[in-house]
Amino acid sequence: ADVIVDTRRDPAFPRNAVHVTAAVEHLSFSGRTNVNRRTVDARGYIGLIGSSVLALRAMSSTVTAPLPPYEQRLLGGASLLRGYRAGHRADDNLAAVSAEVRVPLTSPLSLARFGVKTFADYGTVYPHGETLGDQPFDRGIGGGVFLTATVFRMGLDVAWPRQGSARWHFSLGVSF
Repeated sequence: ADVIVDTRRDPAFPRNAVHVTAAVEHLSFSGRTNVNRRTVDARGYIGLIGSSVLALRAMSSTVTAPLPPYEQRLLGGASLLRGYRAGHRADDNLAAVSAEVRVPLTSPLSLARFGVKTFADYGTVYPHGETLGDQPFDRGIGGGVFLTATVFRMGLDVAWPRQGSARWHFSLGVSF
């Protein structure tokens, strides 16, 4: 079951809007304890100077019992923690936050919107039975470029993890 609250007028480049998804899943495995997974993904978009936007995201996914490896949450990659490979870490529970400033360089009236962005991502995964406060968080900081056209979007980001070298992330998607 899930509930969605969406006040975005322009899903490709939202401004002064929220998009929140809350879901509960009941997972049943042969020979294992049934598990409930609760997930909240909250996104807020605040208009800044000119056409720039501050995009904030907080995501949490918690379970009532340990999960098999194929059902665990993945941390890393373009969607949850830039600067790390997709699946950098995996475990039962996940917590992540992100802040991003998006600055379009083209007119909102043009067919496509091109711009630049800067961001900071923080996230962790941890086993069932442990507390969030005891977990180490990974961090990725960087910047990138984006292109949106109607419902299509593309992005190229470069992010630096807490330790190690920069990682490039390419994203391509559809917004509704």
